[in-house]
Amino acid sequence: MMFRTIYFIILVSLVFQLQSCKKEILEIDEVVNKYNDVDFSRLKNISIYYRSRGSQTNTSVYFINLFKGNCSPYVVVYNNVDKSVVEIKNHLVLASCKEEYLKKEDIESIVKQYVGYGICLLQVDEEGNVYINPNRQDVPILLRKSSESTPQDLEKFKRYKGEWYIKR
Repeated sequence: MMFRTIYFIILVSLVFQLQSCKKEILEIDEVVNKYNDVDFSRLKNISIYYRSRGSQTNTSVYFINLFKGNCSPYVVVYNNVDKSVVEIKNHLVLASCKEEYLKKEDIESIVKQYVGYGICLLQVDEEGNVYINPNRQDVPILLRKSSESTPQDLEKFKRYKGEWYIKR
């Protein structure tokens, strides 16, 4: 009787694990299908991610910097209702690099384009390789390789399908 109970518990836990893996694959498939043909060229050499909700009602905070840049990011407060940039804070940029590296107009354009994608983290390198984390702001878990280049960190990813790779 004890053996059957243990067997049943193991079987149930395996079923739950398989279902959660399937859900994760579906989420990845959704991202891959949604962004497979999107032109991210306007965001070359840019890294942007959702940082938090803003302190003002209906606002969000985003961090923007150069892809693999050595300077701290710009902090951008965005109004989700008006779809407008409320404030661009450059204090971290000036503290780390002593001068600005992006123009206000470029930052506004980048944020407006990024917000439309509905993903948490987006990075595009200088060659057009696209790094995405749809749900978290930490590290990219997906890579869409540009047909024109091979990313330096390609070994950190395994091929998923087409030009898409998943973090190992």
